[in-house]
Amino acid sequence: MISKDAENAMKRLMDIVVSIRNIRAVWNIELKREISAVINIHEKKDEKFLNDNSDFIKKLSKVAELKIGAKIPKPKNSAVSVVGRLELYIPLEGLIDFEKERMRLQKEEDRLNSEIKAIAGRLKDKDFVLKAPEDVVEKQRMRKTELELQMKKLRKNLKDIG
Repeated sequence: MISKDAENAMKRLMDIVVSIRNIRAVWNIELKREISAVINIHEKKDEKFLNDNSDFIKKLSKVAELKIGAKIPKPKNSAVSVVGRLELYIPLEGLIDFEKERMRLQKEEDRLNSEIKAIAGRLKDKDFVLKAPEDVVEKQRMRKTELELQMKKLRKNLKDIG
Protein backbone atom coordinates (compact mmCIF):
# COMPACT_ATOMS: atom_id res chain seq x y z
CA MET A 1 0.00 0.00 0.00
CA ILE A 2 1.34 3.41 -0.99
CA SER A 3 1.34 6.14 1.63
CA LYS A 4 -0.85 9.11 0.68
CA ASP A 5 1.81 11.47 2.10
CA ALA A 6 4.55 9.87 -0.01
CA GLU A 7 2.34 10.04 -3.09
CA ASN A 8 1.58 13.75 -2.49
CA ALA A 9 5.26 14.51 -1.88
CA MET A 10 6.26 12.83 -5.13
CA LYS A 11 3.54 14.71 -7.02
CA ARG A 12 4.81 18.05 -5.66
CA LEU A 13 8.37 17.23 -6.72
CA MET A 14 7.22 16.12 -10.16
CA ASP A 15 5.19 19.33 -10.56
CA ILE A 16 8.30 21.41 -9.81
CA VAL A 17 10.44 19.44 -12.28
CA VAL A 18 7.74 19.68 -14.97
CA SER A 19 7.46 23.44 -14.41
CA ILE A 20 11.21 23.89 -14.83
CA ARG A 21 11.14 21.78 -18.00
CA ASN A 22 8.17 23.77 -19.33
CA ILE A 23 10.06 27.03 -18.79
CA ARG A 24 12.99 25.56 -20.70
CA ALA A 25 10.65 24.67 -23.58
CA VAL A 26 8.91 28.06 -23.67
CA TRP A 27 12.21 29.95 -23.71
CA ASN A 28 14.04 27.48 -26.01
CA ILE A 29 16.73 26.65 -23.44
CA GLU A 30 18.60 23.50 -24.39
CA LEU A 31 18.09 20.54 -22.06
CA LYS A 32 21.82 19.91 -21.81
CA ARG A 33 22.44 23.45 -20.56
CA GLU A 34 22.55 23.79 -16.79
CA ILE A 35 20.51 26.60 -15.32
CA SER A 36 19.84 28.26 -11.97
CA ALA A 37 16.49 28.14 -10.23
CA VAL A 38 15.01 29.99 -7.28
CA ILE A 39 12.05 28.70 -5.27
CA ASN A 40 10.24 31.23 -3.11
CA ILE A 41 8.38 29.52 -0.26
CA HIS A 42 5.63 30.74 2.05
CA GLU A 43 5.71 28.01 4.70
CA LYS A 44 8.69 26.78 6.71
CA LYS A 45 7.74 23.12 6.17
CA ASP A 46 8.14 23.65 2.41
CA GLU A 47 11.73 24.80 2.89
CA LYS A 48 12.71 21.62 4.75
CA PHE A 49 10.89 19.42 2.23
CA LEU A 50 12.55 21.14 -0.74
CA ASN A 51 16.02 21.16 0.83
CA ASP A 52 15.67 17.45 1.62
CA ASN A 53 14.77 16.79 -2.03
CA SER A 54 16.93 19.39 -3.78
CA ASP A 55 19.24 16.78 -5.33
CA PHE A 56 16.23 15.09 -6.94
CA ILE A 57 14.99 18.42 -8.37
CA LYS A 58 18.46 19.43 -9.59
CA LYS A 59 19.21 16.11 -11.26
CA LEU A 60 15.87 15.71 -13.06
CA SER A 61 15.65 19.31 -14.25
CA LYS A 62 19.36 19.92 -14.96
CA VAL A 63 19.63 22.73 -12.42
CA ALA A 64 23.18 23.58 -11.32
CA GLU A 65 22.23 26.03 -8.58
CA LEU A 66 18.98 25.86 -6.61
CA LYS A 67 18.16 28.59 -4.11
CA ILE A 68 15.27 27.94 -1.72
CA GLY A 69 13.95 30.46 0.77
CA ALA A 70 11.18 32.74 1.99
CA LYS A 71 10.51 36.23 0.67
CA ILE A 72 13.04 35.94 -2.14
CA PRO A 73 12.36 38.71 -4.65
CA LYS A 74 11.93 37.76 -8.29
CA PRO A 75 15.31 38.03 -10.01
CA LYS A 76 15.42 40.50 -12.90
CA ASN A 77 14.64 38.97 -16.33
CA SER A 78 13.30 35.73 -14.89
CA ALA A 79 10.68 33.33 -16.12
CA VAL A 80 8.07 32.60 -13.46
CA SER A 81 5.91 29.61 -12.67
CA VAL A 82 3.58 29.08 -9.73
CA VAL A 83 3.55 25.56 -8.34
CA GLY A 84 1.01 25.21 -5.55
CA ARG A 85 2.12 27.60 -2.80
CA LEU A 86 5.57 28.14 -4.36
CA GLU A 87 6.90 30.61 -6.89
CA LEU A 88 9.58 29.23 -9.17
CA TYR A 89 11.96 31.67 -10.88
CA ILE A 90 14.42 30.82 -13.65
CA PRO A 91 16.84 33.70 -14.31
CA LEU A 92 17.15 34.02 -18.09
CA GLU A 93 20.20 36.31 -18.14
CA GLY A 94 22.94 34.62 -20.15
CA LEU A 95 20.57 31.88 -21.36
CA ILE A 96 18.73 33.70 -24.11
CA ASP A 97 19.33 36.58 -26.50
CA PHE A 98 16.67 39.00 -25.21
CA GLU A 99 16.42 41.06 -28.40
CA LYS A 100 16.11 37.98 -30.59
CA GLU A 101 13.54 36.47 -28.21
CA ARG A 102 11.56 39.72 -28.08
CA MET A 103 11.43 39.76 -31.90
CA ARG A 104 10.35 36.10 -32.00
CA LEU A 105 7.59 36.75 -29.46
CA GLN A 106 6.38 39.87 -31.28
CA LYS A 107 6.23 37.92 -34.54
CA GLU A 108 4.21 35.21 -32.79
CA GLU A 109 1.95 37.89 -31.28
CA ASP A 110 1.24 39.25 -34.78
CA ARG A 111 0.44 35.74 -36.04
CA LEU A 112 -1.92 35.06 -33.13
CA ASN A 113 -3.61 38.45 -33.59
CA SER A 114 -4.27 37.71 -37.26
CA GLU A 115 -5.71 34.29 -36.49
CA ILE A 116 -7.90 35.62 -33.65
CA LYS A 117 -9.24 38.40 -35.91
CA ALA A 118 -10.01 35.91 -38.70
CA ILE A 119 -11.92 33.60 -36.35
CA ALA A 120 -13.72 36.54 -34.71
CA GLY A 121 -14.78 37.71 -38.17
CA ARG A 122 -16.17 34.26 -39.01
CA LEU A 123 -18.04 34.10 -35.71
CA LYS A 124 -19.56 37.57 -36.29
CA ASP A 125 -20.80 36.46 -39.72
CA LYS A 126 -24.42 35.45 -39.11
CA ASP A 127 -24.46 33.32 -42.26
CA PHE A 128 -21.51 31.28 -41.01
CA VAL A 129 -23.03 30.81 -37.55
CA LEU A 130 -26.46 29.85 -38.95
CA LYS A 131 -25.36 27.67 -41.89
CA ALA A 132 -22.24 25.93 -40.62
CA PRO A 133 -22.65 22.71 -38.62
CA GLU A 134 -22.89 23.39 -34.89
CA ASP A 135 -19.72 21.42 -34.13
CA VAL A 136 -17.73 23.53 -36.64
CA VAL A 137 -18.93 26.75 -35.02
CA GLU A 138 -18.12 25.37 -31.56
CA LYS A 139 -14.62 24.33 -32.70
CA GLN A 140 -14.04 27.89 -33.93
CA ARG A 141 -15.15 29.30 -30.57
CA MET A 142 -12.87 26.88 -28.72
CA ARG A 143 -9.95 27.69 -31.04
CA LYS A 144 -10.46 31.41 -30.44
CA THR A 145 -10.43 30.83 -26.67
CA GLU A 146 -7.22 28.76 -26.96
CA LEU A 147 -5.55 31.45 -29.04
CA GLU A 148 -6.56 34.16 -26.57
CA LEU A 149 -5.01 32.11 -23.76
CA GLN A 150 -1.81 31.68 -25.80
CA MET A 151 -1.81 35.43 -26.42
CA LYS A 152 -2.13 36.12 -22.70
CA LYS A 153 0.84 33.85 -21.94
CA LEU A 154 2.87 35.35 -24.78
CA ARG A 155 2.24 38.90 -23.53
CA LYS A 156 3.28 37.81 -20.03
CA ASN A 157 6.51 36.42 -21.48
CA LEU A 158 7.12 39.66 -23.37
CA LYS A 159 6.58 41.58 -20.14
CA ASP A 160 8.96 39.24 -18.27
CA ILE A 161 11.84 40.10 -20.59
CA GLY A 162 11.08 43.82 -20.65
